[in-house]
Amino acid sequence: MTMDAESLLRDDTLLQKKKKRRKIVLWTVIAVASLTVIGGNYGLYQIMKIDRQKSALLQSIERLKQEQTALMQEREKLKSDLKYIEKVAREKYGMVREGERVYQVIPKDKKQ
Repeated sequence: MTMDAESLLRDDTLLQKKKKRRKIVLWTVIAVASLTVIGGNYGLYQIMKIDRQKSALLQSIERLKQEQTALMQEREKLKSDLKYIEKVAREKYGMVREGERVYQVIPKDKKQ
């Protein structure tokens, strides 16, 4: 081989090595950037997780608002509606009027 052929072969080999290094560096940068975007502190996974938590909290807030409204309505009934007060007293606390008799029905399978 002549001197020119050897230098061309050496240059070609160096060029191929350079291209290979560039590809490795490029793919490494792409991989690191992808992992950062997807899995970092402010990555896609964290954003989706926080969004799901936000949705769950908003649903919980809505449910609690409805429960609060129902409790406020019940409070108003307990302040003014005598029939409702009597109903609650009978059902929840087992109260009876004076002179009433209470009968308790015991199912057959619970008799001893």
